[in-house]
Amino acid sequence: MKALVGVVAFLLMAASAEAADLVPWRIIPAESMLSFTARDATGGTITGRFGSFSGTILFDPARLAESKINIDVDVASVSAGLPDAQSNLPKPAWLSIQAFPKAHYESMALAKRPDGQYEAQGTLSLKGVSAPVTLTFSLPTFGPKRAVAKGAARLSRGVFKVGQGDKENGPMVADPVDLAFTITAEQP
Repeated sequence: MKALVGVVAFLLMAASAEAADLVPWRIIPAESMLSFTARDATGGTITGRFGSFSGTILFDPARLAESKINIDVDVASVSAGLPDAQSNLPKPAWLSIQAFPKAHYESMALAKRPDGQYEAQGTLSLKGVSAPVTLTFSLPTFGPKRAVAKGAARLSRGVFKVGQGDKENGPMVADPVDLAFTITAEQP
């Protein structure tokens, strides 16, 4: 029994040490962006972006099982292309910025797809709701010290209760919402 406990403890320490030796990537905010696009009831486009986000990225294409992505978004940094959208987004029916100033994404599993892109399955916590969200991304630049990831995700604003309770504007915005991102990062 002691031998079995020793083997399990060794395996757990080895797995922890393997993930720990991945060098974190530091996001370069001035070269990164997180934007969203939604459709309105007339077929028009509503666009916006989040100006402030940070995170911890442990990523190696050869070690996807150990790789992790954690991103925190400052929801108050939202800006929208339309004045109505800009004035409504901070309100409780939409992003409820005062009550929920941060959104958080944490990957659970990363994989390479047959088309060469990567997929991160994880959980997005937004406006007090946590739900699965899959990020799809490519790496147009990946070197030993610098990387650029470009990708997208689609999420249901209904799942996250974004726009619910706004009888005037809520029905005017379609569901889902498309996210796009470019993350430029470097290693020491």
